[in-house]
Amino acid sequence: MTREENQWFAKRVVRYFEGEGQFNVKITVNHFRGEVKWRQTIYNILKRYQATGEIEYKTMPGRPCVKSSPRKLVKVGKAFKRDPSVSVRQAARKLNMSKSTLSDIKVHKLGITARTKKKAPKYVKDQESRAGTGLRKVYRKQLEKILVIDDETYVILDPSEQPGRKFVHAVDHSEVDFSHKFKGVTKFPKKFLVWQAIDESGNVSEPYISSGTMNQEVYLNECLKKRLLPFLRQHHDLDRILFWPDLAMCHYANSVKRFLEEEKVDFLQKSENPPNVPQARGIESFWAQCKRKYGERKLPAKNLHSFKVIWRNISRKVAEEAGTETMDHALRFIRNVTRYGFRKAMTDISNKTRH
Repeated sequence: MTREENQWFAKRVVRYFEGEGQFNVKITVNHFRGEVKWRQTIYNILKRYQATGEIEYKTMPGRPCVKSSPRKLVKVGKAFKRDPSVSVRQAARKLNMSKSTLSDIKVHKLGITARTKKKAPKYVKDQESRAGTGLRKVYRKQLEKILVIDDETYVILDPSEQPGRKFVHAVDHSEVDFSHKFKGVTKFPKKFLVWQAIDESGNVSEPYISSGTMNQEVYLNECLKKRLLPFLRQHHDLDRILFWPDLAMCHYANSVKRFLEEEKVDFLQKSENPPNVPQARGIESFWAQCKRKYGERKLPAKNLHSFKVIWRNISRKVAEEAGTETMDHALRFIRNVTRYGFRKAMTDISNKTRH
């Protein structure tokens, strides 16, 4: 019940107590117990009345609420409609009113809520139109073939330095040890290069892990010949594969393209490859989940060999638990881009993550 409803109920209880209740607490409680959830509420009303003789509630502390004029409501509504990205502080300064007043009007009077902006690729020049065109081609080809995506990433050796927010929990934070209060970050942390491929069913290849960098010789010999080709042959027929590399220069070297053509592996040509679409490449989400798992470790890997064993186990576990779902989400995005357009598909992703 609201404060006004509680006040009205207390008056009714006291009137009955003095009249028909004949100043008998038990009779009064039994009369009203069907109207409230807890009988103790009625006992508390009568106890307060017998002790103080007061029925009225005490006045709420603090400044009284000032009624906002209709003109102020309109001004605040227009300010946020004109620029939904404006902060409350900036809007209050422009409208010459206090931040607390504007915040109260925004939330309680107008029902305007704030949401954090979602991260999205920033497209330059014709990248957005090329991305939409490329994804439509991927969708048409993927209907008849099995999509396989590869990528490489760098993983920081120390799990505590993995990207992401860290929290510290305490009643008195002044008593928390320094090592828990701060997240130590090395200026030039040691990293390992990781390459893997994933198909639309969520199967992942053996990882290639190195302390060096990627170039066309490493990509051709270590990634494609030693790992990608055995992975494809194990799970699929090569003539049913659509291979989607990213736009790194070493992925489209002449020796790489010649090898894929000789093995009759259909791959996206560089002119067809959509740029800057991490939402459509499920392996990007796969990397994030693997790094999050690795970040849960207390101690870093001792050396490169140790890291290889750890990462192989983590990637297999993540693929088993969420590989299919991750790729389904990416394929759904590609389909939505084809049907509704790039920006509509991005908006749908943002809305679904809110619920």
